[in-house]
Amino acid sequence: MARDMGWAVKEAQEKNAIHKISVDDSVKKELTDSAKKGAIGLFIASIVVFVVAFGIVAALAAFRGIIIYSVKMIILYIIVIIFPFYAIYNIIKTFGAIKKDEVEFYQGTLVTKTDKGYKVAGLEDHDLSFAKGEDKGLNAGDSVNIMKINDDLTLFV
Repeated sequence: MARDMGWAVKEAQEKNAIHKISVDDSVKKELTDSAKKGAIGLFIASIVVFVVAFGIVAALAAFRGIIIYSVKMIILYIIVIIFPFYAIYNIIKTFGAIKKDEVEFYQGTLVTKTDKGYKVAGLEDHDLSFAKGEDKGLNAGDSVNIMKINDDLTLFV
């Protein structure tokens, strides 16, 4: 199980695997705007999933009389209902952290690339991805920059 993101960053700093950096205001604004768009995109996606799932349930109920078929359907219903609430929570936390200027920037060394993302020295428990999909074809040992908002880490070049 992966460690809490805050503890992982703190331990990586103590081990000197990553260190704090400062970035230009224009880069900071671009990255925080990207984080805001991601939070809003998650909310929009959650609403779309909710509407599609509601449509499928309505169709099943209308044509087959099926509303609850198995425990798996109940679990799926719960997830689909909770997803928009999580997206709203994510928007509030992201926008709040940006407004309070609780955005931190670090620099670290890339360890490897996996199917799920990138591993950075000191943060090997977590698979990180690039903001806006900016994969520049980096290799192990290359230096990468990390943005931390709340408990979310994102790589950028």
